[in-house]
Amino acid sequence: MTQTIRPTTEAIQPERTKKQKRKAFIGAIAGHLIEWYDYGVYGFVAVYVGTAFFAASTPAIALLSSFATFALSFFMRPLGGLVFGPLGDRIGRKNTMALVMFLMSGSTFAIGLMPTYASIGIFAPALLILARCLQGLSAGGEIGTVTSYVAEFGGEKRRGLATSLLMTIAVSGLLLGSIVANGLAAILGETAMQDYGWRIPFLIAGPLGLMAAYIRSRLEDSAQFEAISSSGFQEKSPIRACFAWSRNLLLVAFSIALLASMFYMILTYASTYFVNTLGFSPTTRFWFITVAGLT
Repeated sequence: MTQTIRPTTEAIQPERTKKQKRKAFIGAIAGHLIEWYDYGVYGFVAVYVGTAFFAASTPAIALLSSFATFALSFFMRPLGGLVFGPLGDRIGRKNTMALVMFLMSGSTFAIGLMPTYASIGIFAPALLILARCLQGLSAGGEIGTVTSYVAEFGGEKRRGLATSLLMTIAVSGLLLGSIVANGLAAILGETAMQDYGWRIPFLIAGPLGLMAAYIRSRLEDSAQFEAISSSGFQEKSPIRACFAWSRNLLLVAFSIALLASMFYMILTYASTYFVNTLGFSPTTRFWFITVAGLT
């Protein structure tokens, strides 16, 4: 049995108009902004979450427990990539992006509704940890899927520019989380934030996430993906195939670890450090973090 194989350049030749590419890019980055708002907003209210969910003899231990829960989600991110990366190859980028958006917004919204330690005891931190693990799983699936999506729509000439803008959007999502959380703290005050205000940033994620998931579900997959899917020549073991570029993967991994450490330190931990350790007011913290994020 013979089979005609089209040349690779023909199979992956972009066939989308500029309008379609613009729509795809805007839809992808809008969801990416909300995804990282959902993921990062926890860090800006960690001090309130620690008090609400962890029974500890000192506030410092409660805060450390809260940040440990924040860190736990990072261990789930590689697993998210392993789960949702191959899934994106099978069911399409747009469907996978909508799925991870729904998972992220749902778990974030759930945190805003959770009962505290005073209400249900040890089940409260257990539920919080579960929600953060789901957030980490979603974040891991988001990064690879949306990067592949915008790279395919960007084409050979603008692939680098398109994917580099995703990092700017991710930091913008974290900055948006800072503005909401630290802005509320400056307006409501510490007492109101501890009582109920810390829930508001999480609850905002629900409707925003549903809108982003809907927008993503209405997008089109790239011409490159459709051509490869219809050709029947998809990679059977994509994870194994990636190790052909093991040196490049290690370089990217170390580079992104350094970059991520810097902006999480500045945008997330500094938010707590300014008030708890340095004694600045919530209003001063708001302006410090906002200016640092914009810079």
